[in-house]
Amino acid sequence: MNYFISGKLASLIDSYSINEIGIPSIVLMERAALAVAEEVIETFEDEKYKKNTFGSENVLVVSGIGNNGADGLAVARILYLKGYKVKIVVLGDIDKSSEEFKIQYKILKNLNIDIDFINDLEIVEKIFSENYSVIIDSLFGIGLSRDVEGLKYDMIKKINENNSIIVSVDIPSGIDSNTGTVKNISVIADKTVTFGYAKVGHIIGEGKKYTGKLIIKDIGFCIPDNFKFDNINEFKIVDNLFEYLEKEDLKIIPKRNITSNKGSYKNVIVIGAGENMSGAVALAASSAYRCGCGIVKIYADKKNIDVLKILVKEAIIDEYDNIDFDKINADKDIIIIGPGLSVNEKSKKLVEKVLDTNCKKIIDADALNIISENKILLDKFDENLVITPHIKEMSRLIGEETIFIKDNILKVAKEFSLKYKCITLIKDSSSVISDTSGKVRINVTGNSGLSKGGSGDVLTGIIAGMISQGMNIYDAVSVAVYIHGMAGDIASRKLSEYSIVASDIIDNLPEVLRTL
Repeated sequence: MNYFISGKLASLIDSYSINEIGIPSIVLMERAALAVAEEVIETFEDEKYKKNTFGSENVLVVSGIGNNGADGLAVARILYLKGYKVKIVVLGDIDKSSEEFKIQYKILKNLNIDIDFINDLEIVEKIFSENYSVIIDSLFGIGLSRDVEGLKYDMIKKINENNSIIVSVDIPSGIDSNTGTVKNISVIADKTVTFGYAKVGHIIGEGKKYTGKLIIKDIGFCIPDNFKFDNINEFKIVDNLFEYLEKEDLKIIPKRNITSNKGSYKNVIVIGAGENMSGAVALAASSAYRCGCGIVKIYADKKNIDVLKILVKEAIIDEYDNIDFDKINADKDIIIIGPGLSVNEKSKKLVEKVLDTNCKKIIDADALNIISENKILLDKFDENLVITPHIKEMSRLIGEETIFIKDNILKVAKEFSLKYKCITLIKDSSSVISDTSGKVRINVTGNSGLSKGGSGDVLTGIIAGMISQGMNIYDAVSVAVYIHGMAGDIASRKLSEYSIVASDIIDNLPEVLRTL
């Protein structure tokens, strides 16, 4: 298990290391600059980047006047002393610069290294009349909170238009490190070198797209033990630190019992497949089987029975009217409701009955839409329930615009789970999972090929399959999202992100699970 942290927590760690432990800020800065310089030098040696280097090793360093800008000056000096041709431009007034910036500036002047302060667009245009192999972006750091405007906007626009390799220091300039939102405009980095921990803004929202390849470097921060879950001086660490799974965390999936039988694992009941909507249920049922459940029972509109018998040969298939809710056993059965269900009065009654059971249940797709139209049903939510909305479905569920959900996805997931005491999974390019205590995880696997119809139905089935192995629900959902993305990543390597369809994810689940 590893962590993403907010920019606010990163600043607290920085301050603690300097002011409490006594590590001089200039020492941390030097280590950060060395880390960035190493990546720039590596870029020159990387074959796949050589096509953009114009046959030269020119570097443009674009800096602000804060500590991120000071990092940039230190990087420029290191590269200059290693023999690279370096041009340094600064946006801002040195009289308003940080103390660390002034120190780095003085070092450059002592070495007779030229540095240009610019204050109008004409000079920006002149700077970009020259070609650069690499542009180092150190305009803004993790503290940016307001929109980028004026000359800084023009500079970022020019950086992005330039056919150079862009390396950002800590975070692409223009990205909010706490939310991943773009503050009017952002540098589009090929690489971002960050320090200590990855920041939320690198992986959530638009930040994921603008960060490029993320490199995390240890520069010697000191992190007190109580940073992880305690509050320090009313600063809520738990609100600024988010877990993410790594491949080794799949070890929490229980081993199969060598003496087991189909009754040793929970049954998955899938309720969906309204008229002419059989595919979604088939995908959910098949992925649940692939992930180890004992038996899958499908309840569908009677017009879909025959086709479902062909699509999912292993499943027990019956009509909605034959569901005996009195015989559903909370110890044996997991219920999925929603894939292809349709929104009508009959579906509403099925959703109500599922919510009244004591089973572990996964509410997806049309079941979520039914609840959105009948919000009194939210009062039936409990700790045995998982919701799996995408951004639009979550928008309907809480009555907020999709842009609000996207910009506040961590907060929205957490607050929903706390309010309704359920597990909340909001599906996005980096999906977010929150438990009933407000702990939040962010998923790091997957690719754009998963942005297709049916992918969510596969994920729902994987969640049920993981719960059927006896895992607690929060871990089961977290692992399921990771596995889903991992199977999609394998599929993309074989087929390309363009060509993946939902069934390809299922086909690659065995390869993922075989690694356990």
